[in-house]
Amino acid sequence: GERSSALIFSTMNDNTLAEAMRINNSGSVGLGTSSPSTSAILEISSSTQGMMLPRVARGSKPDASAALNGLMLYETDTHTVIVVSDGAWKTLSFE
Repeated sequence: GERSSALIFSTMNDNTLAEAMRINNSGSVGLGTSSPSTSAILEISSSTQGMMLPRVARGSKPDASAALNGLMLYETDTHTVIVVSDGAWKTLSFE
């Protein structure tokens, strides 16, 4: 049969090896899961932690006209999540 392989990163805690990250043979990366979905490039799983976006001050963020669409940051002085769309920074709003 076909052999499956993965690149596994583990940590040692109290003499117990714990998987921290896995890259499966399809290229999907899993953090907090040993079986990342093949339909996702990155799957993050946790029942106690969230994801932290890069945090930048308004005057320190990259020039949107030179950034790829989808670049996302947390703007520290305005307390907003921003994303590049068609060469401009757009604020994500939740209503």
